[in-house]
Amino acid sequence: CDVQNFTLLSYSWYAKGFNESTLRPNDRGESNVNICFSEFVTNQFLKKNIKSIMLDPYLSLKDQARTGLTQLLYTMLDYELSSKDDFHISLINLCSRLGLSTYEYKSARKRVFNLSIKQLHGQPIINGRYKIDCNLTEAEDEKDWVLVAHRSQP
Repeated sequence: CDVQNFTLLSYSWYAKGFNESTLRPNDRGESNVNICFSEFVTNQFLKKNIKSIMLDPYLSLKDQARTGLTQLLYTMLDYELSSKDDFHISLINLCSRLGLSTYEYKSARKRVFNLSIKQLHGQPIINGRYKIDCNLTEAEDEKDWVLVAHRSQP
C-alpha cells in the first residue's frame, strides 16, 4: 500500500519562551507562524494546472430555492467542457455525482434541474472563449432525462 499525505496548506511554527498550556509567548517570549500553500499546490500553480472559473457568471447564478444547484452545475460543466465539445449525463447519474437526493419519478428530477439548466444556457465558460448550450432530452428508454451540454463560440 502506497500512502501519501495530501494537504492544501503547510505551516511552520517557531516559538521561544512560551507557556505550554496556552501555547502563547510569555512577556519576553516570541512566536511566529507561517502558513502557505503546500508544495503540491504551489507546483500545480506554477505548472498552470489549476482550472479557474469565471467569477462574475458564477456569482450571478441564483436558485429560487437557494440550493446552489445552478452554481454546482456551472462549475461541473465548465470543467467537463474544458476538455471536450459535448457532455451527456442522465439525471440519475447527475444527482449521484452532485450528492443530491435521487427522486423516484423522472418528472420530479426534471423539475429540479429545469430552471438551473435554463439559467446556464448561454453562460460564458473557459475564460469567456465559449458559451454553454444545454438542455434536457428524454432518454432512449424513456426512464429518465439526459442533460446534454455543448460548448459553442460566443
